[in-house]
Amino acid sequence: MLQAVFVALTLHPHIQNKARAKLDAVVGPQRLPDFGDEDALVYVRALIKEALRWHIVVPLGVPHRTIADDVLPHTCWHHGHVEYLAYEDPDEFRPERFILDGTLNRKIQDPVWSRQKVP
Repeated sequence: MLQAVFVALTLHPHIQNKARAKLDAVVGPQRLPDFGDEDALVYVRALIKEALRWHIVVPLGVPHRTIADDVLPHTCWHHGHVEYLAYEDPDEFRPERFILDGTLNRKIQDPVWSRQKVP
């Protein structure tokens, strides 16, 4: 998962800069963040959720995969990986998808705890 974050932030330096600015605004340069800062670090939490959604920690379907895109109700099988239709533009790395009015949007499917649920 950490490798996925490094790849994503390398490919999208504007996201890295925004996360760094948000982190510096909350904790400053003098200390590391702790669990007390969690509610104030909405963008960083959204970035972690997006990294988990974008790059699954455990590969699924490694021994077999589709040879063409196939859309079933509520699920899109796209050349070997599953992306739920709950995510708009699933191929984009966009942490903002998890934020609504400055807080985490609870209506967006959590990439970790609800991977088995179909919307």
